[in-house]
Amino acid sequence: MYKPDSNELTEVHQFDNVQDVYVANDRLYILDRSSNITIYNLLTQQEEKKLQYGDHASSIGADSKGRIYLAESNGNGDDYDLYLLSPEGTLLSQALSEEAVYGFCGFDESNGNYYVDTYNNWRYWGYDHDMHALRAGNVTGDQLTFHNKKLMMYICQSYFYEREEQAGMLGDKYICVDSTFNSRLKVWDSDVYKSEEPEDTEVFFLPRNNEEGGAFDPNASVGTRTIYREETDSIVTFKDNSYIAEYDIQSGEEIYSAKTDYPVFCLMEYEGGVAAVEKSGDNYYYEFFPWKKATSLEVEGSSHTVNIGDTLQLTPVTNGTMEEVYSWKSSDPKIASINRAGQVFGWSKGEAVITVSTTSGLSAQCTVTVTGEPSVQDPDKTATVTDGYASNNHSLNDYAIWSKTVNSYLIPNADGTFTRVEHCGGKMIVENYSAAGKKTGSKTVAMELSLFGGFYSGSDHNYFVFGQANPNDSDEEEVMRIVKYSKDFQRIGAVSVYGANTNIPFEAGSLRMTETAGKLYIHTCHEMYTDSDGLNHQANMTFVINENDMSVEQSYYDVLNLAQAGYVSHSFNQFIQTDGENIYRVDHGDYAPRGIALIKSQVGGSITKVDYAIPVGLGKVTGGHYNSTGASVGGFEISSENCIIAGNAVDFESESANTSDQRNIFISITDKQLTQAKTVWLTNYDKQQGINVQTPQLVKIGEDQFLVMWQEGSKSEGNLTTKIVTIDSEGNKTSNIRSKSMPLSDCQPVVGPDGVVRWYVTDGKAPTIYAVNPFEQSQSYIKGDVNEDGKVEISDLRLILRSVCKKVELTEQQKLAADVTEDGKVEIGDLRKVLRYICHKIPEL
Repeated sequence: MYKPDSNELTEVHQFDNVQDVYVANDRLYILDRSSNITIYNLLTQQEEKKLQYGDHASSIGADSKGRIYLAESNGNGDDYDLYLLSPEGTLLSQALSEEAVYGFCGFDESNGNYYVDTYNNWRYWGYDHDMHALRAGNVTGDQLTFHNKKLMMYICQSYFYEREEQAGMLGDKYICVDSTFNSRLKVWDSDVYKSEEPEDTEVFFLPRNNEEGGAFDPNASVGTRTIYREETDSIVTFKDNSYIAEYDIQSGEEIYSAKTDYPVFCLMEYEGGVAAVEKSGDNYYYEFFPWKKATSLEVEGSSHTVNIGDTLQLTPVTNGTMEEVYSWKSSDPKIASINRAGQVFGWSKGEAVITVSTTSGLSAQCTVTVTGEPSVQDPDKTATVTDGYASNNHSLNDYAIWSKTVNSYLIPNADGTFTRVEHCGGKMIVENYSAAGKKTGSKTVAMELSLFGGFYSGSDHNYFVFGQANPNDSDEEEVMRIVKYSKDFQRIGAVSVYGANTNIPFEAGSLRMTETAGKLYIHTCHEMYTDSDGLNHQANMTFVINENDMSVEQSYYDVLNLAQAGYVSHSFNQFIQTDGENIYRVDHGDYAPRGIALIKSQVGGSITKVDYAIPVGLGKVTGGHYNSTGASVGGFEISSENCIIAGNAVDFESESANTSDQRNIFISITDKQLTQAKTVWLTNYDKQQGINVQTPQLVKIGEDQFLVMWQEGSKSEGNLTTKIVTIDSEGNKTSNIRSKSMPLSDCQPVVGPDGVVRWYVTDGKAPTIYAVNPFEQSQSYIKGDVNEDGKVEISDLRLILRSVCKKVELTEQQKLAADVTEDGKVEIGDLRKVLRYICHKIPEL
């Protein structure tokens, strides 16, 4: 017995030859190896009763009525007998389990359901896997039944990922499973689960990292590390590392959290708060959390000012004992945007009201004033024609079904100069340019194999990836070569990949790279060896290269699945980024899964040990060839809190979505824990407008600031105009959408040391380097475009009228757009002028 106040641990009883233990009704139900049952009262600390039943029972349980459940092998193969005994040990009824029983997981008094941890053979890719699986039975009256045919879910893989008591009841209402099979905490509604007509009644799930300390430890925890709070219908559970958190079961929202001193071993409710037993190495610790709700919230400080281009941290203050989950909102993101961590970024002069809210229902406000001038200046020239090597990369970033390898790269150098690298004409062109865009030198890098995969400019070295076809599916054939160069493009070394289940590398997709901690991560695709159906199926593949000795440290290229390794097939575009702690990969899938997949693995860990999400599901999109998904992916970046994907797509949430529907530009926002995702649409064209919206480019211009660029134009006329807009890390537009006569290409736009965004386009000629000041967007507007959709039309007229009639309050930016008479006011004169423009009575505003 442990006394928290005095930190005393006292032995109160000793039990010998224990086979299994179950806790219920303030009692221990102890089964020994001779099928003797001891009932021990935890309150009186006395043995109440001794019983005996069966010959070699292996598991014991007890319900709220004191009835005892036993599981015993009957010697007939895998069959186990389940016994229901009265509190006095008399047999009431029995049932048969056709699989081995490992333990009883809980009993639901409301409907008689009971849950059992059983064996199941999972046959996968031709191999047997011994698994723990959750199954259910029912007791009606004193009649015991058990349903063998349907398992609820897998708990873990035997021998490899087992822990004690990974499933249990929560408050006679929910069955909770800490599944180390798929790294999820899952909660099912037991009240509506019918064991005789099983259906999925999952109401909550939480991704979990079950490799505390970087490797799976079977002794790292006991139980589900979850408690139920009936008054709020919520759970407090182990979240990750040394955090526990409270979640609303129905909404899935996190409400509170707390940091523990050490990793959580188990949790229990105690004196209205939460008691945690923690474990580090072989030592155990106790920590208590009062779990007191906050009743007040305010933003620290009385004055909040930030300069354009700078960041200001706002700090919320409550009177509670837990960490709250805050959401932040700006009244005008074009003046000041704010991220999930409460960091304000100044975009343009003015004032914005910042509102902070908690999941528990509290809120507070403060006003932020943005002053000063932008630190990024407009470039001297927005388009610089060079005398470099001619090629044609115009619009090559755009694709409808599958992408292609990126041929064009622009590297910003610390001294303001630029380096162009491009695969063209069967060779690699390297050209140096001054800050003014004048070519200062060039060279050619040899193509070492027949196919070009990609190029990456690392912090200390440059890397090329080449490949070649393997028509005979030979494990001895070189299919990929990664070549290391110095920053001045002197060859240093290389490493080759052989076979790798690859018939053609880089086929029907792309290749992108990132680096961290001395490792180069390559995410690409391949057509695989000929399958039994005679086809060469396509999928993604990933490699980890040790940059120091140029060796392949990790790889995956076999047929797996999304949960096992982040396997996607077909994968029509690949992206990869890192924040130094995790590696994030994005794949555009057409079947497994049909959607845009986001995969996460730990830096230094296995690339096949993944968490994943599908933030953009394309399963509803039909029509045409199955390869067509009605979407494309143009960019992927990471902010301080979120993973951000830019693409174009049809309305994939529509039940009637078709690949031929109108595409629009979307931004997908997923938190780094991969638990919450949302989609923000930047355009809203309908099919009747006949607008061709191409694949966008996404440029990271700050930790939580981004520039989105895409080309669009009339399908009938074939003209294209580039649209650009800045957004924050939540997908809020922080500028108007502006039109630019600057075409795009497959050259990823980059940010130079001066803060200006540059890229180049060739279009059959020498490169033209384009330049744009991203912060110029936040201070610009289109006259008359009050609703900021890039057009002046009737909807803007209505908004001006509502403002004049005091029906709506315009933002500062909207007032500038509405004040077409430029007299500092929005009134009837502005309304008349916009009306005349819409009716083509005047040529311009």
